[in-house]
Amino acid sequence: MLQFITDYNSEVPVSEQVKRVLAGGGNWIQIRMPGATDAEISGVVEDIMPACLEKQAFLLLTDHVDEAKTLNVGGAVLSLKSETLPSKARVFLGAAAVVAVSVNNIEDVRAVRSLDVDCVILTPFRGKDTGNPDAPELGVEGVRSLIKAMHDEEIMIPTVAAGDIRFDDIAPLFDAGISGLAVSSAIADAPDITVETAQWVSELAKYERRERKEVGL
Repeated sequence: MLQFITDYNSEVPVSEQVKRVLAGGGNWIQIRMPGATDAEISGVVEDIMPACLEKQAFLLLTDHVDEAKTLNVGGAVLSLKSETLPSKARVFLGAAAVVAVSVNNIEDVRAVRSLDVDCVILTPFRGKDTGNPDAPELGVEGVRSLIKAMHDEEIMIPTVAAGDIRFDDIAPLFDAGISGLAVSSAIADAPDITVETAQWVSELAKYERRERKEVGL
């Protein structure tokens, strides 16, 4: 699964990023706009919603749980230092919403294992996480170790890696056991966002087919 995270620092406006990603076959969109006002986020969502509905794409907001409810989007992603607890986000957004929670270590995962979250986002894979600059980068081996720890403790929550993910990281991360990737600048800063998205979608489809084959589907 490919999730596109909007890049607020890109030269391409957020709304246009999303439209080009949708044109390339992306269907999981995370609106992440650090420092933006609720009005700015609402404006972006209202602009892209028709295209999301046309493409049957899933739309998530980072941390803005109130706006996610007001704008009737698919759910919310809670960053490492979100002020909203996952349990409160679930109650507020309802059973049908997707609630994803960023984690950096097994203690973070243990804290949410019983809180009805739909996936955990392992971050930062590379570099710094703006939600918690003190969180160490995981790298491939950190991701592998964290997923193994989850399996050892029978915590069967889907995992998504995030944090400066690049195309060459796809194979190592899926070999490490990840369920999906959240990608931002590698797509948003590409010369052609639509073409780049299509390449990512095609490559990830190979691993999704492999996983289905391994479980006999």
